Amino acid sequence: MATVRGVVNFDVKPGRYNDLFEGLKGLKKIIEGLGSTLTVNRVVVGAEPTHIIAVVQYADYAAYAKAASHSELRDLIDSMRNNSNPPWESLTVMLVEEVPL
Repeated sequence: MATVRGVVNFDVKPGRYNDLFEGLKGLKKIIEGLGSTLTVNRVVVGAEPTHIIAVVQYADYAAYAKAASHSELRDLIDSMRNNSNPPWESLTVMLVEEVPL
């Protein structure tokens, strides 16, 4: 089975990194409780130096489906999405599958 990763690229508003990190800490706790991992990365070289990249790694599609159907996780993500003043200007969400070579 292929490893599956959810990748979110946040264009963070100036001075709002801590606000984003607080939300991501809540996600991390739930994700890890489901047996997956969340890593947070800051872009230091490249076209998007203000961006934060959050990556959730699932063992396979079954683990992803388990997380996607978890009500507490869905509620937290919905509250972040519905925030009238989110800490990001924009975001891009991707689901990627590891390809064996």
